[in-house]
Amino acid sequence: MSEVSPEKLNSTEALQRDQYDRISGGYELHYGDEFSQAYRRRFMFEPMTDGLELRGMNAVDAMCGSGESTRHLLNGGARVIGLDISPVEIEKFKARYPECEALQASVLDTGLPDASLDLVCVFGGLHHLHPHVNDAVAEIERVLKPGGYFIFTEPPAGSLPEILRQLWYQFDHLFAENEAGIRLDEMKAAFSEQFDFEVERFGGSFAYLLVLNSMVFRIPHGWKKYYSGLCMTLERWMEPLQGQLFSCSVVCRWRKKK
Repeated sequence: MSEVSPEKLNSTEALQRDQYDRISGGYELHYGDEFSQAYRRRFMFEPMTDGLELRGMNAVDAMCGSGESTRHLLNGGARVIGLDISPVEIEKFKARYPECEALQASVLDTGLPDASLDLVCVFGGLHHLHPHVNDAVAEIERVLKPGGYFIFTEPPAGSLPEILRQLWYQFDHLFAENEAGIRLDEMKAAFSEQFDFEVERFGGSFAYLLVLNSMVFRIPHGWKKYYSGLCMTLERWMEPLQGQLFSCSVVCRWRKKK
């Protein structure tokens, strides 16, 4: 396992590491339970990977935390490396997935070889990296093979939920000061020569807020079993009608040009 020396971290990396070391216990409880996993699978992972054959792929779950999304890659037959800057989270990842390699490293400087991966996924990590989001995408592009895939889901800038989120961020200690939605159009413009943009799906409403993000709303964990099914049904109905303006999240699949 590689280790990140604290003196080599930039301010964004240090903020990210310290934030997740601090909230790791509650994060794993609320984001790793069966209800959040069902949400990730139905509304995030399946749209990202529809039509892809994951079996045999060399994949990195970047900014993996303790591995809340890793199981979906493993179930598809991928060989997975977990990568996270937090030593607390990467130790949890190793205990949870002893069959996987674990790297304590920054997504801005993974240390992985050029063109060595078939797939990199990021579940809700890029919006923690401002002002270095494009630097992270450039590093991901470097380690992907030609034809490899970058799959990710993030809160988008420019939506009505993002306006409310920014107000919330100012008062809630769960959020770091640099968190903000990703500016997807600007990202696509910056990387139009490196990637083809295959999937772009906006969504996220009732279940995104109350099931996946129950920790943010301080909902007692035991309550989720009573309302998760209804919220996910409502979200299935709402998703085709939302569009970017009313969406809490966007799911994307980019493919590195050959």
